[in-house]
Amino acid sequence: MASNVLWNISIHPTAETAKPSIPALGAHFASMTAWTQFGSVARGDDADLDEDTVDFPLLDEWTMVKAPVSLAAQEHILKSVGATEFSFTAYDLSQAALQIASNVATATNTLTMTATTTKRTVLIEVNGLASLYFPKCVVTVGSIPFGISGDSAAARTTFTVKPEATSAIPGGVAIDFFQSA
Repeated sequence: MASNVLWNISIHPTAETAKPSIPALGAHFASMTAWTQFGSVARGDDADLDEDTVDFPLLDEWTMVKAPVSLAAQEHILKSVGATEFSFTAYDLSQAALQIASNVATATNTLTMTATTTKRTVLIEVNGLASLYFPKCVVTVGSIPFGISGDSAAARTTFTVKPEATSAIPGGVAIDFFQSA
C-alpha cells in the first residue's frame, strides 16, 4: 500500500453529515450510502478522478511583532488558520455527480442552476491511511468541456470545494488517522 494515495472524494448532499465509522488501518470506508463518490467507476464510484493529486492548501497567516530596530521578532500572532478551497477533475460522471453542486436543482431529468446555495459535506480518503472531513462546504462545477474523439472525448469536469467553519470544526477540516484493528 502506497502512502498518500487518494482513494476517493465523497460528497454528501447535506452539510454537517456525520462521517461514517473510521475504518481500521489499511481498510476503506464500508458504507457510503447517499454519498456521491469520485474515485473509480470500476470500483462502483459515481465518477473517475482525473488526476493523481489534489492540492489541499491550508490557510496559515501570521503577523510578526517586531520592535523598531530590533534584530528578531518578539512574537508571532496567528491571524487565520484553516482549510481553503481546492479543486479536482473527474470524468465518466454519473447523473448524481453533476447534481452534487451547491447551486443546482433537479426536476425529473432536468438540472438547472439556482440562486439558492445548499451546503455539502466532503470526505477525502487517503488510501487506507486517513480521511479529511469537511463538514460544511460549497461545491461548484467549474467547467464541463466536451471533446470529439480520442482522449479529448472524455468530459473532464472540474469541481471546486470551498470549506467553511462550523462550531465543532472552526478550521473547516478535521483529519482522522486510521488505527490498527
